[in-house]
Amino acid sequence: MPAPIFLSLGKSQTRAGWTVGGGLEYAITNNWQVRAEYRYSDFGRYTDSFASVVLPAVFEFTSGHHLTENQVQVGFSYKFDPWATYPVVAKY
Repeated sequence: MPAPIFLSLGKSQTRAGWTVGGGLEYAITNNWQVRAEYRYSDFGRYTDSFASVVLPAVFEFTSGHHLTENQVQVGFSYKFDPWATYPVVAKY
């Protein structure tokens, strides 16, 4: 039996996508902050078409794809403030 031969018939290249997200940030102290973010991205759909040739027959295959992504980020940050006012300690 002869081995199958695979041929690419086509692939759609144009896709439209969108993204939506949000986040929160909270100042723990004057210098330390903590944050959390979420983003959902949809990169659209596309299809691949292939043909397999096994003589005497030709078989065609189509594969659809839907690309999405969920992303969560958390972080800490430190703010350097050289002009910050420091508490005054007085002794009487």
